[in-house]
Amino acid sequence: MVWPVDGGEMGARIRQFDWGSTPLGPIEHWPQSVKTAVDFMLAAPQAVFVFWGSDHLLLFNDASLPILGEKQEWALGQPFGLVWSEIWEDFRPLMEEVMAGKSLYFEDQAIPVTGRPARPIGWFTYS
Repeated sequence: MVWPVDGGEMGARIRQFDWGSTPLGPIEHWPQSVKTAVDFMLAAPQAVFVFWGSDHLLLFNDASLPILGEKQEWALGQPFGLVWSEIWEDFRPLMEEVMAGKSLYFEDQAIPVTGRPARPIGWFTYS
């Protein structure tokens, strides 16, 4: 069975991406935990980003495309630190806490978003 079954543009891009060239490995070998996170992400009406593994590889849904701006063409499957190098040093400690098992929640945070010249600052709630 082909997976993910749906998911709009990003579902199709996830199916077509060469995951074997990433630490996640071929999509047919992904653990159920990754598939469940991706299914939830693709079904969500709001922007959802999933950062997976020690490299924090980026997966995202259709609603996330406007946030990514020009980066949407190449960001899929890339490490957080590469996609958002301009904010990586601010987020690295948060990622380390999450990887150590801590739950975090932030509300209405101003974050610079490059690749969107018309809207260089975005307000985000994330966990």
